[in-house]
Amino acid sequence: MQISLIENGFDSLRKGYTHLTKHEDLEISGAPEIERFSALKDSILSIQHGMEILFKHILRERNELLLYSDISKLKGAYKSKNKNEISELYEADGVHTITFKESIDRLRDILNISMSDDARALFLKVETWRNKITHSAVIILEQDIAKTLLKVLFTLDHLLAPILGETYTRAQGRVDLERAYNLTKAAHGELENKVKAQAVEGLIAALQAAKINASVPDVVLITDPEKANIVLQHMEKQGGLRFSSDVVNGHCSGHTQIISISQDGHSVLYANDNECGYLFKFSGLVIYITALTNSASPLIYLFSEPIEPIGDDPLLDIGKNYKVQKGAVLDEDGEEIWSREFYEQSNAEVYSGESPELPAHKDAFRILSGGLSICLNVQKLQYIPGHKMFRHSASVSANSLVTLIKNQIDEAIEP
Repeated sequence: MQISLIENGFDSLRKGYTHLTKHEDLEISGAPEIERFSALKDSILSIQHGMEILFKHILRERNELLLYSDISKLKGAYKSKNKNEISELYEADGVHTITFKESIDRLRDILNISMSDDARALFLKVETWRNKITHSAVIILEQDIAKTLLKVLFTLDHLLAPILGETYTRAQGRVDLERAYNLTKAAHGELENKVKAQAVEGLIAALQAAKINASVPDVVLITDPEKANIVLQHMEKQGGLRFSSDVVNGHCSGHTQIISISQDGHSVLYANDNECGYLFKFSGLVIYITALTNSASPLIYLFSEPIEPIGDDPLLDIGKNYKVQKGAVLDEDGEEIWSREFYEQSNAEVYSGESPELPAHKDAFRILSGGLSICLNVQKLQYIPGHKMFRHSASVSANSLVTLIKNQIDEAIEP
C-alpha cells in the first residue's frame, strides 16, 4: 500500500476540515464538551500534518535536498539508495528531514514564496497546539481555536492554490461555499463577472446570517419562514442585490423587492417596475447555488401553501396550474382591499381618462394555490425562465425540486 507525499497531505487537510465541520455541528447541537474537544483535537492534528507534508512536497519538487537538515549526511544515504538498500534518503542512519518551522522558512527564504509574517505565525500556532495535545494535558479556548483553524484553511488556500493549481482545488473535495469561493479566487483570480461575485458574496453572508451551511454547486431547502426572511432580506439589503421575478400567474418583473416573510408565513413581495404586490402563505424556499465560474444566477424558488379567498365575491384569476385573487393595497395606510367592485372600478378609472374617485392604491395579487409560486434570480445574470418551471408547478413540491437538483448536481460531478 503506497500513497504519494502530496496525496498524503491532501488526505490530512480534508480530514482536518471534516473534523472542524463536525465540531461546528456538535456545538450547534449542544454536544458534550469531550465530543467537541475530540473533534477539535483531530482537526488540529490533521491540519498540522497536512500543512507539513504539503510544504515538504513543494520543497521536494523544487530540490529534494531542501528536505534535509544536514546535507553533509546525504552522501552515504545516496550510496545506500543506489545499492537499493533503502528506498528513501531519510531511511539512512543520521539523516533527518527538516522541522515544520524550517520547512516554512525555506519556502520563504530559499524558494522566495510569498508568505506574510502573520501567515507564518498562524501556521506555527497550530504546531504549538499540536505539540500540547501530543505531549501534555490540554486546556484550550474552544472558540479561539475553531476560528483560528478556519482562518488557517483560508490562508492555506490563498498560499497553495496558486502553487499547486487545480490539483489543490480538486483535492479539497466539497467544501463550504465561502471556502470554495476563496479557493476559486486563489487559483484563478477574482471573478471576471462582478455581478456574479457580488451575488456569491451576498449569498455567503446571507446563509451565514441564517446559520445555514452550503457548498457549491448545491441546493438548500429552507422551511423556516424566519430563516427564509433573513436570507432574502440580507441578500437584497446588505448584499445590494436586485432580483428579477417570474410569478405563477404569468407576471414577470425586472425589479422585485422582498417586503417581508413573517413568522406565521405571511409573505409580501413587491414588483417596483409593475407597481403591484404579491401575497402568499410561505411553505418553503429552495436555493440552487450554481457553479462559481459561470455567469449563472443563484436560482431562488418560493413555494406557497393553499389558502382560501377573502370576501363573499372574490375576483379570481384561475389558470391551469394556479389560482390568484385580485385586489388592491391603499397607499396611505397599507390597507388590503379584496373587493371585486373596488378592483373593477379601479380598472375602469384607468381607461376612462377622468380623475379617479378611488383613493391612491396599488394592485395586489393573493396566490391561493399551493406549490411553486415565484421564481427569483439576480438581475444581469443568466437564469432559467420561470415559465418553464410553472408548467409543472402543481406537481412540483419543494422536496421534489431539491431531489431533482441534487440528482443533476451528482450527475454533473461524477468522474
